[in-house]
Amino acid sequence: EFRGHTDSVHLESFPEPDAAFAGRGATEQIEALMKVRDVIQREIEKARQAKLIGSNLEAAVKLTLAENNPAAALAGDVGTLGEFLILSDIKVSLGAETLAEVTRTEFAKCERCWRHLEDVGSDTTRPTLCGRCASVVSVTAPST
Repeated sequence: EFRGHTDSVHLESFPEPDAAFAGRGATEQIEALMKVRDVIQREIEKARQAKLIGSNLEAAVKLTLAENNPAAALAGDVGTLGEFLILSDIKVSLGAETLAEVTRTEFAKCERCWRHLEDVGSDTTRPTLCGRCASVVSVTAPST
């Protein structure tokens, strides 16, 4: 209703994709990221079996991406990689082959998003939250 619709959202059609955005590049990158995720997950599972970590978010991952890997284009965007791979602490470098090394992160856990991040506690008014969560909960709700 807020957006002007009066029928149920369940009766709406999905929007048609914009052909201008259709291309193999994104598909190749996603496929490459899924393979990278498999490499990381194998190492995370080893760390989990060794009782080094309990969840993916407790892992500190040093990822080396092969320079010819389509995912290497995202090497500089660790925020996006971390979100996509569901990791808190990831460092990326380029090399000859794709490899992952997993240790336990040294960062504190945010009580809101559960990610282990370097900036947890940087907001003195909310010392148990990361910077992103502290800024979100600091925003006041609009009055109605």
